[in-house]
Amino acid sequence: MERMILWFCIATVLWAQQQQGKAPFFLPPFQFYTLDDKPFTDKDRDPNKALIIFYFDPYCEHCQQQTEWITQKPEVFKNTQLLFVSTETKAAIQQFYEKYLKGKGLDVVMLKDKEYMFDNYFGYTVAPRIFIYDKKGHYVKDFTREVDAEVLRRYLP
Repeated sequence: MERMILWFCIATVLWAQQQQGKAPFFLPPFQFYTLDDKPFTDKDRDPNKALIIFYFDPYCEHCQQQTEWITQKPEVFKNTQLLFVSTETKAAIQQFYEKYLKGKGLDVVMLKDKEYMFDNYFGYTVAPRIFIYDKKGHYVKDFTREVDAEVLRRYLP
């Protein structure tokens, strides 16, 4: 009986953390869409790399600054796949990619959250938001503001 109560308490705490905008402890199953409308799920990520999920808005100055900091130090992200996820139009996401990320030597996948499910997967979120997971899908760290690439380096392999 005591174990059942303990498990119930643990489950309740985990659920409450997710509801308060805290990142899940493990990479949740998700589905977004590439800019050519193909589904991209958690199973499509590179399992040999750490993962950064960057929830962004192409018009957000903080998101633009964060992306510039990332592209200034591509060596920090050599063992990391970056998923840039936005609810904006495909055209706006593509323009952002062309302006800030194209040809920068990063493993980047641009994704559209056309079904507005990001908050369901990762908890309430506003842009910019960065989630870091190791290659096994374990939660490492998240940030609710822009951070220098050197700060991100501390949490990457």
